[in-house]
Amino acid sequence: MFRTSRVFLKSRSLFKTITFSLVIIFMSLSLSGCFLWPVQEELPKPPLVAPEEVSLPLTTVVRGPIEESIRGTANFAAAITEPVILDKQGGTVVVLHIKEGDVVNKGDLLLELDTGNLDDQLYYKRIDHERAQIAYDRLKERSDIEGGGYKYDLRLAELTLEVETKKLNELEETYRRTRVFAPVSGQINFVRRLKPGDPISDGTTLCHISDPNSGVLEYNNTANAPAFKIGTKVQITYSKNKEQFEYECEVIGTPFDQPEDSNKKGVVTIDATGLQNLEFGDRVTIKLVLNSNENAILVPKSVIRENQGDNFVYVYEDGMRSQRLVEVGIMTATQAEIIEGLEPGEQVFTR
Repeated sequence: MFRTSRVFLKSRSLFKTITFSLVIIFMSLSLSGCFLWPVQEELPKPPLVAPEEVSLPLTTVVRGPIEESIRGTANFAAAITEPVILDKQGGTVVVLHIKEGDVVNKGDLLLELDTGNLDDQLYYKRIDHERAQIAYDRLKERSDIEGGGYKYDLRLAELTLEVETKKLNELEETYRRTRVFAPVSGQINFVRRLKPGDPISDGTTLCHISDPNSGVLEYNNTANAPAFKIGTKVQITYSKNKEQFEYECEVIGTPFDQPEDSNKKGVVTIDATGLQNLEFGDRVTIKLVLNSNENAILVPKSVIRENQGDNFVYVYEDGMRSQRLVEVGIMTATQAEIIEGLEPGEQVFTR
């Protein structure tokens, strides 16, 4: 029995030894990463990200041309215009012989009004007048041949002729007032819209006749008008019939020349002599240069700051932002001329 116990103890001791050895081997394999589990690949390292460059809001001071000017449009109009106004005339329109743009000569028929039965009255009155004229002429001729003797008959014939002449003249004047004629030669640049059957009353303006040789340009802008002085040169450009025209014209009239009650109080008049192919009503582009400098020191207008009447900019120098006073010259909508305080090549902050 004792022997059996010793064998059992040996077996037990051997089992512990084996178990311990297995544990040691297992732990070694685990630590070395070489066991029954699959080997996990090593993930690549992320690339290094370069730091973003910081861009400063800067602009460089440069040299270049700058121009301050007034731009606008002007209308080609007649300086001399004759209104055609019905004078002791009126009635119903029969025929309107003109339209805008027509060229007429003095005495041309412009408008016919309904005459009623005036044509017939005038026909018979001319016959009555001719009869009176014949009766007077025959009696006077007989008196001259016979050496007198028809004193009273001749006087009666003379009075009858005077009456018929007066009646004929009055009737012809009435007829004349049913016709409107051109008082001057020129171009029609306005005509009242009328059609047959329309009434028109005494004192109505029928049309305007303009002298085509008296064309001027009219620029209507009350705010800018004071900048235009007599003798000022204005640049004119326009296109007509696919051709480009450029001129330099002179201001010949200012708003201050107009009376207070004038409807052209804000109108600048520019000489249009020599302008080609223009018709009344055409529009042209005008430019009046107020100031200019072909070699100015320039910065964007937006960089100019103001404080208590002083102008300044923020300058980038020695890696720092510093404030500097400047003297400003010509200003446009986008640029500013620097007279003093900056030099070309320097950098200023835009915000």
